[in-house]
Amino acid sequence: TVVCVSTAQFTNEENSEWPADKVVAVDAGDGSVNWETEMNESSPAEPTLQADTVYVATDNVVAIDIEGGTERWRRDISSRYSLAVPSSTASDAVYVVGDDETLYALDRSDGTTQWTIDGPSNAPVVVDES
Repeated sequence: TVVCVSTAQFTNEENSEWPADKVVAVDAGDGSVNWETEMNESSPAEPTLQADTVYVATDNVVAIDIEGGTERWRRDISSRYSLAVPSSTASDAVYVVGDDETLYALDRSDGTTQWTIDGPSNAPVVVDES
């Protein structure tokens, strides 16, 4: 499965089959659309995948089930940055820098805040999962 985001700034009449502001999962073998999830928000960032969940940062941070496209949780943290998701399932956090320049560690299962720290202003990168 290939997951991508269709945003208003890249959607035009010539390419009208791609609706604006949706997360879309496409079958990698034949190109058919498996599911679409409406974001109803401005220009989502590129999606990040961890295990069976797709995470998208936009006006909110949203977790979406990879199999069916259903929303698992949504947090009211506006972010113009991408998310950082550890490569293994050993970590139970998703990291995002909000527009308020606060680094949030969110629980992967329900989006609750594990901790925050003020100050970072760039997209986070997970270097060591310990």
